Amino acid sequence: MPSLKHSFKISEIFRLPIEEIFYFEPILKDIILDMKVEEIDETAKQTGFPSARILDLRTINDDELTQNFKKEDLVKISSALGMEFNDLFIEEE
Repeated sequence: MPSLKHSFKISEIFRLPIEEIFYFEPILKDIILDMKVEEIDETAKQTGFPSARILDLRTINDDELTQNFKKEDLVKISSALGMEFNDLFIEEE
């Protein structure tokens, strides 16, 4: 199993969406569900995204996540949450 960084590179090389090559279960939804409104607002402020966009992560499915958020977006969000980008996903066995 390649790292997420390598998975995105493989996706670029084959010009296929990452979800067509690999499956990663996002834990981001669970993290956002546990956040208070103030924490959502602070995350939005740190990322430059509207709070509504951060809140959308509570109900987003896997396909929507990869379609609506670029890797750079998720890196910003993970950083604002005090996490590493790779920690936003659990590799499915």
